[in-house]
Amino acid sequence: MKIFLSYLTEHKKTAGKIRLSLILKRFEPFLAHDDIEPTAEWTVSIIQNLKDCDVFIPILTQGFENSKWTNQEIGMAYALDKLIIPLKIESDPPAFISRYQALKYVDNHEVLIGKIIDIIAERPQTAVKFRDFIIQRLEKSNTYSDTEKIIGILTKYEKYSMPQILKLIECSISNSQIYDCFKAKEELPAFVTKHLYTIDQSIVDKFKKKMGRR
Repeated sequence: MKIFLSYLTEHKKTAGKIRLSLILKRFEPFLAHDDIEPTAEWTVSIIQNLKDCDVFIPILTQGFENSKWTNQEIGMAYALDKLIIPLKIESDPPAFISRYQALKYVDNHEVLIGKIIDIIAERPQTAVKFRDFIIQRLEKSNTYSDTEKIIGILTKYEKYSMPQILKLIECSISNSQIYDCFKAKEELPAFVTKHLYTIDQSIVDKFKKKMGRR
């Protein structure tokens, strides 16, 4: 999932740390000073990345509301109906986003990114895509440790669709880093059972066998 970080240049170090924390969770954050090629047309790249992003996070530091660039980014994100998560360090949400409740910045980025993920997982603009994103991460898992972390996120939320549950079953059957993982064996069968969709019984039986449940 793509996240656009809007910030003042003088606070690029803080923005860079947030970007790194998001990358470690496999998000694709866009940070202008890191991600725009020196020869690229600045405004074209900014506009394209605003159009492509799933989430817009303005990093609200002192003077943020006075920057014409950040205000333009806010206006476009608002017009495009992006999920906006104002991140308050010093200032309150300005202009178009003053009606949004800001998320207070904390130095513990594991906690901070966890709160951002909770918002992304529950908001209508991003809920479905987020669940697809987590299942895709699980499908590509190549270590038991990674599998355990992803399952911890996946099972925290509800409202998965039938195609998503089928995808979860399929990748669990085909990836040994899932079906041989203790946490997966313990938690995924019950998680799948909670989603009472009409799924071909032969597929369910194959899944349970892989999970050691029959």
